[in-house]
Amino acid sequence: MTKQNRRRTMAGAAAILLLAAGAAQRGVTGQTADRPLVGRAQYDAWFDELSNWGRWGPEDELGALNPIATF
Repeated sequence: MTKQNRRRTMAGAAAILLLAAGAAQRGVTGQTADRPLVGRAQYDAWFDELSNWGRWGPEDELGALNPIATF
């Protein structure tokens, strides 16, 4: 590979990295402002409220792997 080809390759790689970094930064800043933050107390309440633990009885060992329909 000649010096000129090596320089072109490096310049192209640098341009791609800069474009990718700019696109990633634009995507990150657009997402954070729209979502409300959830506090620790709300998270813990949802964790207990939405749990599937014990849904199929006290002897259940399969949890969500229980079949929905019998054949």
